[in-house]
Amino acid sequence: MAFPSFVYGAPEFALTGRLNSKSDIYSFGVVLLELITGKKAFDIIHRCKEHTLFQWARGRLQNPRKLTEMVDPLLQGHYPEQSIRNVFILAAWCIQETPSMRPLISDIVTELSRLASKTYKPIPVLVQQIEAGSYTTKQPQAFTFGELNAATDNFKNESVLGEGDFGRVYKGYLKSKRQVVAVKQLHKKFKLLRNRKFLNEVRILSRLNHQNVINLAGFCTDGDQQLLVYEFMQLGSLKDHLYDLPPSKRPLDWNTRMNIAVGVAKALEYLHDKVRPAVVHMDLKSSNILLDQGFHPKIGVGSDKTRISKGGERVVVNPPSYVYCAPEYSKTGQLTSKSDVYSFGVVLLELITGRKAVDKTLPLRYPNLVEWVLPQLYDRRNFSIMVDPLLQGQYPKHKLQQALSIASMCLQGESTMRPNMRDVVTLLSLAASNAT
Repeated sequence: MAFPSFVYGAPEFALTGRLNSKSDIYSFGVVLLELITGKKAFDIIHRCKEHTLFQWARGRLQNPRKLTEMVDPLLQGHYPEQSIRNVFILAAWCIQETPSMRPLISDIVTELSRLASKTYKPIPVLVQQIEAGSYTTKQPQAFTFGELNAATDNFKNESVLGEGDFGRVYKGYLKSKRQVVAVKQLHKKFKLLRNRKFLNEVRILSRLNHQNVINLAGFCTDGDQQLLVYEFMQLGSLKDHLYDLPPSKRPLDWNTRMNIAVGVAKALEYLHDKVRPAVVHMDLKSSNILLDQGFHPKIGVGSDKTRISKGGERVVVNPPSYVYCAPEYSKTGQLTSKSDVYSFGVVLLELITGRKAVDKTLPLRYPNLVEWVLPQLYDRRNFSIMVDPLLQGQYPKHKLQQALSIASMCLQGESTMRPNMRDVVTLLSLAASNAT
């Protein structure tokens, strides 16, 4: 007789060393939980105190309000709610500690066959959960596709604001709210990643509340359409105000640049230290930093690569933009909050120098901004050479030195040597104060 895997083994085996047909029922109950939740029967990494699926599920099965939270998130809410409750009840019946309390396999077959034979119209449970606040601290509005189609004038090309790996962003106008918005339509061709990503974005954005983080105004899960509705940022991206400026456009002055840097740093500090679980941005760059009236900066979170930090794990669907990417990513494939610090250092250099993170129009020795700046930091006589010429010398020399020093600390090759964003905020606030 083969011994059962302990996570599937009925508790009576540990007491008596004996197995019977009711022991198989217990094991089947564990498998049924795996099918519903998408979780492993044993996971020491992600479930610190509840290593087995039985331990994790036991208390939750006793609370009907917790059942929908236990369902595999990759289902994206597309399941019949009453049916899933019945399956959970059946699983709980199977994993009763007392063997005699478990059902017969014939009863299980009858009930599962009944549930599988019924044709259910999928209930958008995700929408219900979001509106009920089970995943959120604030409630974004659920829009229909028709509303957003009208807002963007049938998603016409003239309304396009930008495009990422997973979706295109349109400018829209909600007549019912008299509000200009940015509508992100996720690409259909990335179906698996799109579904997983959409759930993550809604979860993340719905619970964030900071003056330097872009607001989620609403979402749409209408048919095969999945869209996110953001507040509209009137002045576009930071990138639009640093590079290739037309003669009629005034360059950002030094004070504005430093205030933008402080705002972005505060946003990252919030994500790293004040959100639980913490959020690692993983794709900070000048095109993801948007500006409102008065050049007030806000970073876009829930981007194509942003993920929630769970127990130290960082899941990267797409590699981050390589010129902003910390060197450890190429070695380990992992990103942490210190990787965001590195990316911030690159953005800070862009603000100081007015140069792109990589500019292939420059000589071969100098296209990479970090590689161009770092060797020059050893000689203060080079500092003025690195400043954006559009500033025309209108900057405080000692503040320039402080800003370059902070950027240098953020760009340390060894991640443990970089400061955390809380310290960066403190240092930058000093560099930005009384800057004239």
